[in-house]
Amino acid sequence: MTEPAGAPDLRLVIATQRTLAARPAAVTAARAASAWGEHAIGWLGVAGLAAVAGPAAYRSAWLRTLGATFAAHAAAVVVKRVVRRPRPHDARVQVLVATPSRLSFPSAHAASTCGFLLAAPAVPVPVRVAGVAGMSVSRVLLGVHYPSDVAAGAGLGLLAHLGARAWRGCGRQMPPLLAALRPRQWVKNVLVAAGPLAAGTLLQPTTLSRVGLAFVAFCASASGVYLINDVLDREHDRAHPVKRLRPIASGALRVPVAVAVGSLLLAGTPAVLAVLGFGALAGVLAFYGVMQLGYCLGLKHIAVVDLAVVAAGFLLRAVAGGAATGVLLSTYFLLVASFGSLFMVAGKRYSEVHLLGEGEARTRRSLEDYSASYLRFVWSMAGAVTLAFYSLWAVGLQRRVELLPQISIAFFSLSMLRYAVDIDRGAAGEPESIVFGDRVLQVLGVLWLASFLSSAVVG
Repeated sequence: MTEPAGAPDLRLVIATQRTLAARPAAVTAARAASAWGEHAIGWLGVAGLAAVAGPAAYRSAWLRTLGATFAAHAAAVVVKRVVRRPRPHDARVQVLVATPSRLSFPSAHAASTCGFLLAAPAVPVPVRVAGVAGMSVSRVLLGVHYPSDVAAGAGLGLLAHLGARAWRGCGRQMPPLLAALRPRQWVKNVLVAAGPLAAGTLLQPTTLSRVGLAFVAFCASASGVYLINDVLDREHDRAHPVKRLRPIASGALRVPVAVAVGSLLLAGTPAVLAVLGFGALAGVLAFYGVMQLGYCLGLKHIAVVDLAVVAAGFLLRAVAGGAATGVLLSTYFLLVASFGSLFMVAGKRYSEVHLLGEGEARTRRSLEDYSASYLRFVWSMAGAVTLAFYSLWAVGLQRRVELLPQISIAFFSLSMLRYAVDIDRGAAGEPESIVFGDRVLQVLGVLWLASFLSSAVVG
């Protein structure tokens, strides 16, 4: 499709390319900006790393920045699918970079850049303006967007930033419904990336976008489970020193609202995925929902079975990533994921027993059947098996530089040993709190990820 010769948008694209396309440095910088902003991966990576490893005083601000960036990018993708405006197609326009989509309006690059730079803390105003302007001009220079595309994208980024500010304006305490969705626990859903990461395909654009879809879908389904579970457990939670502060147990969120939203998320998420053509992922989430409902309705009161169901929930996150991307999960991978999940769940129960005392069943009936020594045996056994299977898997990986996956064994082992320290002192009741709060574990995790990614990239 060719724009009319006099279209202002097209004239601006042609004028920009005539001015800058002959300058190799400008084209190189524009291509680098394109790679950085593809699927917002660069901005999301910076915000996520800063939220996890940055100063505690800025952690909430970086989490809002992460949310604003993701929301801006997601909104741009949705609008793009609805409007379906094709990218510039004219003999006078050079396309200087490959794109994963032929759709143009609005620019997701401009949206995520604007969302990030406006929401990020401690960024000088000139840097914000220059960053948004630079990304916007680069998209026009590369011939993949009209000026109206980048303007609309920047507008979506501004709206995402305003949404982040409105969230901040709610004070330190989240709105009850949002708090009941447990956004801090969404970090668990990063496990959907484990399969593609192990296969070395995670950084491929198509795989990365499908992993993102699986992550969002699991966040929605898991939050639906949390709402239903908290409704059923509200009387027991009121006797717990920490859980009594949850929105439903405290009365801040009405039960009918929680049931309605939870049911919508549990049933609606797999239904939407099925309509969109992601049948395998929809099936995994439907099974997860049924299993977790069984857990909420009674399985959580049966000792050992409750450990198995919760561990299976972690395992299904990894399976969902494989289902979304078409990655075939190896036997060793599934064994590592299974026993690693059991290690975390047994550690969580051990911490609850450590906090409440043995035989205490006021908050969870199955705790009456667990002793600290039994749970220590379970998480010790599961940890040992996880390390053994991971080592066998890493040693057996076919890589050009075989030493790299073997080096990852050391960092994986140290990470598990560090997590075991938190379990042993009874601090693993909320695994996400350890992930966000243990700096040593964060460093070890980054070193493990770097060593494993290096082995995947080098091949």
